[in-house]
Amino acid sequence: MNMGKKAAAALLAALLAALAILAAGCKGAQTGDAQGGNKAYKFAVIVQATSGDFTSEFKRGADAAAKRLGVTVDVMGPEQQVIAEEVAMVENAVEGGYDGLAVVAGDATGFKKAKDLCALRGIPFVTFNMDDGGNPPGVHPGYGIGYSGADEYVLAQLFAEKFFSSVAPNIKTYIIATADSGLPVCVTRAQAIKDVAAKYGKELVTTVDIGYDFSQGYTVVENTITAHPDIQAIVGTDHFSQSIANVVQAQGLNDKIAVGCFDLLPGTIEMLDTGACDLIVGQNPYLQSYYAVFNLFTLKEDGICAYNINTGAELYTVDMAGLAKERYPAK
Repeated sequence: MNMGKKAAAALLAALLAALAILAAGCKGAQTGDAQGGNKAYKFAVIVQATSGDFTSEFKRGADAAAKRLGVTVDVMGPEQQVIAEEVAMVENAVEGGYDGLAVVAGDATGFKKAKDLCALRGIPFVTFNMDDGGNPPGVHPGYGIGYSGADEYVLAQLFAEKFFSSVAPNIKTYIIATADSGLPVCVTRAQAIKDVAAKYGKELVTTVDIGYDFSQGYTVVENTITAHPDIQAIVGTDHFSQSIANVVQAQGLNDKIAVGCFDLLPGTIEMLDTGACDLIVGQNPYLQSYYAVFNLFTLKEDGICAYNINTGAELYTVDMAGLAKERYPAK
């Protein structure tokens, strides 16, 4: 009987010792994970352009996620939006020793080579903001393993629904002003706008390309208004649509031409406050890159990531200008 008690006591002591070792090991692993530990991941976040307030929000979101996760993130891209230059940066990053790539992939074929090379080498490749991998609207991802951003068609559809139904319900004609009418994301958004406008019986007069430069955009919009002096509304498909409101403001046409702009940025919000812009749709660029970095991290840690994180749409009308300024203050 005494021998049994001794054996039981020895067994219990051994079990407690094992549990103590296991607990210490778990505690160490948790501490290491929380601080990044020995997993010094380095990710590349590649945007369509580094200039402008919109893409600066990408950097802010990516940097915030990097700090939270204890990883290194390099944000890069061409100064101005040139697809070929961005593609070259993506392909160079594949060779640059990064543990994962998050890319704004807005071209139907340009990023396929880099994505396929990442797959071959086991480098996680996710997309954010734009992902035109050939899937129909509403289906993600195309190029990437995961996606974070707005559904482009639905985003523009909500924008157009608000614009034509309540913001400018009495207009009969409108113009679409887009950065690039051949860029897939602009094509998708423009189609959504046209579909909604047709439902409300609005007539599309023309579509104009205002480019990726505000000065160029200003001139194009100015010439467009001169060519169509009776136009009642102009809507944009991207953050360069601020050029529309700039011209309307400068020419004192606030009460004559209804304007719809993309993206909640200091410039467009200021135009909303003056009444030169009647509606802005925002798509949360901060969250898009923030979640893209998280997707890369969970892919490296667990081999899985969110398939499709929809960052949604925010709609702001003139009466909400104060709220827009409060939520998105000028830096």
